[in-house]
Amino acid sequence: MSAPDDRAAGDPAPDAAAPGTDMVRVEVTVPLAVDRAFALFTEGLAGWWPNRVLQDPAATTDPELTASAMTLDPVVGGVWSERSTDGTERIWGAVRAWEPPRALTLDWAVGGDRTPEPDGRASTVVVRFAEVEGALTTVIVEHRDLDAHGAGEPAVRRWVAGDDGWWAILQAYVSAARG
Repeated sequence: MSAPDDRAAGDPAPDAAAPGTDMVRVEVTVPLAVDRAFALFTEGLAGWWPNRVLQDPAATTDPELTASAMTLDPVVGGVWSERSTDGTERIWGAVRAWEPPRALTLDWAVGGDRTPEPDGRASTVVVRFAEVEGALTTVIVEHRDLDAHGAGEPAVRRWVAGDDGWWAILQAYVSAARG
């Protein structure tokens, strides 16, 4: 059930996560065949992912610091990470499942304060690609296991369910798909 809003048709809209659920779900339909939608999401990640960087609390917070590259190793056990303009690499998580062009599953080892989480504190992001018709694909992101973030779970939920979370991330993806 999507909350009513004033977003344009085709824009992603988050499902309201009911209290007590451990998942945030966002979906969007893009004007690409399923294989191209999967390739854009994975191989094209650096070209569409929002250009903001995770801040390491040990580093100086620099408002001019941005991500210069997002990478995703296309194998189970591979990592997805960002490299910032200062050369720092931050690991976001690991690839748990790789099933082109239908699905991928990723660890989300990022806290609600947008800093890397310690080992063992990662939620799960499941991304599925479903062909709607011809050259249309619905991309469904389910961010699960939020309780893995322990006491940080409410902050992670607020981030990934809010307008700066998966909605904004998928808005950038939709823009690239419409290209």
